[in-house]
Amino acid sequence: MSSCTHSGFQPLFLLAALASACGEGALESGSSADDADGAFLFGETGGDGTGGSGLDLEQDALTFGDPGGTGATGHDTGDGGDTPPGPPETDFDGGAGGSTPPPVTDPDAALPPPPDPDAAAPPPPPPDPLADCPRIRVVNTGGIGLNVRPDPSTNGAPLGNLPDGSVANVLAIVQGQDVDGNATWYEVERGGLRGFVAGTWAQCIGPAMPGERDDVFLLPFGCGESFVVTQGNNSPFSHNGRGAWAYDFSMGLGTPMRSVKPGTVVHAYAGTQPGHPCYDGGGPECINDANYVVVAHPDGSQTLYAHLNAVHVGVGAEISQGQHIGDSGSTGWSTGPHAHVERQEACGRAFCNSIPMGFADVPGDGMPVEGQTVTSENGCGG
Repeated sequence: MSSCTHSGFQPLFLLAALASACGEGALESGSSADDADGAFLFGETGGDGTGGSGLDLEQDALTFGDPGGTGATGHDTGDGGDTPPGPPETDFDGGAGGSTPPPVTDPDAALPPPPDPDAAAPPPPPPDPLADCPRIRVVNTGGIGLNVRPDPSTNGAPLGNLPDGSVANVLAIVQGQDVDGNATWYEVERGGLRGFVAGTWAQCIGPAMPGERDDVFLLPFGCGESFVVTQGNNSPFSHNGRGAWAYDFSMGLGTPMRSVKPGTVVHAYAGTQPGHPCYDGGGPECINDANYVVVAHPDGSQTLYAHLNAVHVGVGAEISQGQHIGDSGSTGWSTGPHAHVERQEACGRAFCNSIPMGFADVPGDGMPVEGQTVTSENGCGG
């Protein structure tokens, strides 16, 4: 036996000394190290034992080097026969080399913690005071309307007036001067008019429905049509006393007249026809011969359309805003073709005391004046 021959288990330091003393070919004599199960080895595993240093040990061997049989040293890992794969390759700079498997993560780590059934629910957001009051309607002013003030008090001069029954958008609800036991004021906007109105005469209403306008009333003729006001409110000629709040619009015979607001026909007269002495107009003697339609509205008021030369609806008919109810004419006490329209208190008759009426499609306070040309949005659908 050669002096470099060894058998059985040898300590690690003795194996190293033998390898150093014997050099290459230490196992050329054919000696096997198959019995070195469990040895801790340095060198090449998976070789054939005929050249280059290496120990032909595979079972349970913990090896450092190249298990793929190349003889190279380092942290490279290959498939060396039955040798179990080593750890992933890692460069000395700490970066991953080769094909590095993704890190193993806890599948539950990213999940939020389950809700605590005993935890208090977050407080609800504060209620929006405008949710139940996006608009107001002027009510119970006795026909004089509601003043719009620069602040929530009666100290400042009015900026304008909202007619009874008119509607305005609410911008804010505030507390101000107490008026008849009510300190609530509404900051409102209607057309170009903006300011504060006392809550005593304001009724909260819901948002506008599709196609509904911000105001109750629209001009009594078709969408896009323009006419001149020949007589406004409180004129010395005939709009005074009971009819002080009436409007006359100059227009040709047969112009379709349209309801300013939805309602129900409560009075109608069409007895003055061609050949009647008052059909083409006349003096005070014709005062009771005008054809007319009266429409009652949900707010308790009614509107009168007079001097018609044709009536297209009957008592009891349900009327929509913008509906064609008759044609303009010059019947009764009239000096020429025109449309006479007024808003009235409901008194059970066709001719009652007039009250103010503003139109949503008239700029400013909605109340046109004599000589003003106005353009209707009635029936425009917006």
